[in-house]
Amino acid sequence: MEALTLLKQQIADARHEFQGVMQDVDQTMAHWQPPGVANPIDDLLIHTVLGQDRQVSRLTGKPAVFEDWAAKLNLAADWRQTPETSRNLDASIEVLMQYADAVYSAVDAYLAGLNDADLEKPVDAFGSQVSVASQISRNLVVHIYEHTGEISTIKGLQGAKGYATRT
Repeated sequence: MEALTLLKQQIADARHEFQGVMQDVDQTMAHWQPPGVANPIDDLLIHTVLGQDRQVSRLTGKPAVFEDWAAKLNLAADWRQTPETSRNLDASIEVLMQYADAVYSAVDAYLAGLNDADLEKPVDAFGSQVSVASQISRNLVVHIYEHTGEISTIKGLQGAKGYATRT
């Protein structure tokens, strides 16, 4: 199997799990404030999707999808996740999910334009050089799974089923 094919499949699988966990999340569940310093589901959703959006923007040099969505999400154009912003989101879960779909389309368009040789190109990753493949794997696969687990746990704390594909 070629590396690009594998990455695309891994991204599709991660997205499927993420969407499955999110499928029954309503506004109340999304904004429920977990105990301690854990973030609410709506914040984890925007963080996960915005991470993908900003990563593809960095890799392509094109504006992030977020630039067209910030106002719809009731967020500042320069929004950053902080402990305060995490607990004070005022975005509709439906609009957040629509933004996610727009980002998924941008990710898919980016991936469609790549070939295996592109995956070897070096890119800056917070001061060190890594391959495009490594950046994609970290931010479009691993990062999604990390937050899918968090969201599943926070749903469980509310008495809801976490992973959609698990019993």
